[in-house]
Amino acid sequence: MQQIAERVYVEMAYYGGNIGCVVTDQGPILIDTPMLPRDARHWRDQIAQLTSLPVLCLINTDYCENRILGNAFFEATVVAHELTWEAVSGYGDAFRQQMANLLEPIDVEAAAEMSELKVVRPQITFTERMVFEKGTPLVRLIHLGGHTPATIAVYVPDEKILFVGDNVMLDTLPLLTRADTKQWLQALTTIRKMRVETLVPGHGPLCDTSATQPLSEYIRVIRDMVRRHFQAGRSKSELSSLVSRLTDAYPIPEEGQEGLRSRIKTNLDRVYDEMKVLYRKK
Repeated sequence: MQQIAERVYVEMAYYGGNIGCVVTDQGPILIDTPMLPRDARHWRDQIAQLTSLPVLCLINTDYCENRILGNAFFEATVVAHELTWEAVSGYGDAFRQQMANLLEPIDVEAAAEMSELKVVRPQITFTERMVFEKGTPLVRLIHLGGHTPATIAVYVPDEKILFVGDNVMLDTLPLLTRADTKQWLQALTTIRKMRVETLVPGHGPLCDTSATQPLSEYIRVIRDMVRRHFQAGRSKSELSSLVSRLTDAYPIPEEGQEGLRSRIKTNLDRVYDEMKVLYRKK
């Protein structure tokens, strides 16, 4: 755990992404939860060492598994965007089995726990903005969309700290499977305009808002490439010809190239589907 302000903490070592905690006068506010059960239990113990007050609430920055799976290990009210509530409400046995299959190569014990895991959905939701004024520090929730339609940011204005969830990922290629890429570009522009000194990304080290520029550029490039491909009348199956051009922008060891190419193709497919919808409306 790393303390980044008087009452603000982050943990960047857990599998699944960065999470955080803001210790207010009335109790800690958690920002996302660890994906693996053992990490969730460890985080719970860490929070108990910060304060004797019970967890005031738990905020999920979106509905992806790396943000919500650990909810079950905390006795706290879960707060999120209303679209997160809609998504998580549909997570049942099929979702648990999918998570078990995903985690088995990573952590056999975690995979075994999935069949019994309670998927906790939000009890409080909002649409655009929400404020927690529980003494100090003040915490604001801001709906941005982008990585998912439900993605939010958690702002601690007194400390100029912004938790942005998976709208910002460093040291990894973003996955656009659930994204609205136009909205994502708008979200990144909004982040750059905010009064922020420390940005807590969903993955990677702490940074400032300038770190959003390469991600914006990647999304713009991929949108432009796919738009021209689509307007030329080429099919989704022909997108493979664009993969190598994007792979060159992310030089990684040879053993990781196959996974990188697969993710790029997935991203291209997603943006192609967005273009189909966009041009159907015109």
